[in-house]
Amino acid sequence: MWETTVVVERSQLVDAQQDQVFSLLADPVVWSLRPGHFAFEVAAPPDSGRLFCWLGVHRDHVGGSVLTVREEVPGQAISFRTPVLESVFTLSATSEGARVKVTIAVRQTVRRGLKPDREANWPWRLQVWLDAIRAAVEGRRPWPGIGIPPDVWQRLAGRRELKNPATTAVAGLIAAPPEQVWEAIYAAGTLSVALPEDVLCGGRVPGSPERQVGETQYQITRDADGKLCPSFSVVTELVPGHSFLAQSTGPSHGELHHLLTPVAEGTRVEMTWRLPARVLKRSRREDVMHSAATVLQAILDAYKAVIEESPDQR
Repeated sequence: MWETTVVVERSQLVDAQQDQVFSLLADPVVWSLRPGHFAFEVAAPPDSGRLFCWLGVHRDHVGGSVLTVREEVPGQAISFRTPVLESVFTLSATSEGARVKVTIAVRQTVRRGLKPDREANWPWRLQVWLDAIRAAVEGRRPWPGIGIPPDVWQRLAGRRELKNPATTAVAGLIAAPPEQVWEAIYAAGTLSVALPEDVLCGGRVPGSPERQVGETQYQITRDADGKLCPSFSVVTELVPGHSFLAQSTGPSHGELHHLLTPVAEGTRVEMTWRLPARVLKRSRREDVMHSAATVLQAILDAYKAVIEESPDQR
């Protein structure tokens, strides 16, 4: 497949101190100054380096990527790589007399047919971003906060109704009281303990509600090639200690429902996955849902192992 590398760079002079400017460029909040974007640093294992989760609003969904800090020159420049877009972003601040020059460069690998469009869009995108950075460091707009910006949150909030969903479910018994099972299953970070080879880390997206409808959770998983990929879901229904429904923010808006029922031996856990029929080819629907059931069973088995082997159960 024919590919080429596109490099686009834009600069902007600002009236501010260099250390103040770089403190913004090196902070994940700088990504909130791009309209429809948001980033936050994740608590990944030490050997993973410094990682940001990056969300972006698309026409019909909110997608994301992992930003890996590739290189940093303290006080001057920082570079991020994102595998999804096959891009490297470099943000830098250099003294220009009494002012500071802020530069953003994007180096992107593009496929045949995409190069002209990418080259046409990036200069405008970078200039909008630079203008917002300048306004923030010069005090003409508020310094961005660590929580989800309103324009991104508006797209995350609210449940998308699924039409004619295909459904698959698994169920099993966990020999532990419901309150212990609930705490483990609701916590987004449990899967990184239960499935460490597949899930790097997980947690709550900063700025989203905590333990209530609207909470947005993330998971960072590894694919077969070791590439890191985030997924995001919003809690749309919640009965604390009993059940919750989480909907993906991705294009499919698939749903995962968890139901916990007390029984004499511990807790019965049911997990039901729903996917809109429109995203499944009729000929492959059965295979896809069978694969989904296999994944759900692996997750349930992992939860069972972690919970039943915890010190509280010994």
